[in-house]
Amino acid sequence: MTAWRSLALHAESSPELPRIPALEDLYSYKGGIHMRQGQLIMVVGRSGVGKSGFALYLARQWGLRTLYLSADMSPFTASTRLAGMDLSATQDEVVAMMKGSDVAQQAIHEALSDSNIQFSFGQPITWRGLDE
Repeated sequence: MTAWRSLALHAESSPELPRIPALEDLYSYKGGIHMRQGQLIMVVGRSGVGKSGFALYLARQWGLRTLYLSADMSPFTASTRLAGMDLSATQDEVVAMMKGSDVAQQAIHEALSDSNIQFSFGQPITWRGLDE
């Protein structure tokens, strides 16, 4: 297939993901970064710089069905981070809320209930595991 034919057939099949205002510098960097549905987006960097938290933030901001694979973050950490994003709370505050009243626990439940993120914490991450 020629490049033109591919572009003509698929121009609308991979729309740009919703723009996140906090990332405006990325969108305008050297001609712009355009993250599109259907693309594999890899976040890389040194250990301990917040890659997993950033990827989780992206997935939550976009609100799309997402399979989130994590080989270095526990289910507990991922869940408290996700709840904290919606509640504008730290991880420690989310933990305290979980130990608190039924009302506080209900607030966390409601914050997480509309998430389209499905987690996979299996290790190692394999093609077979992805398929399943």
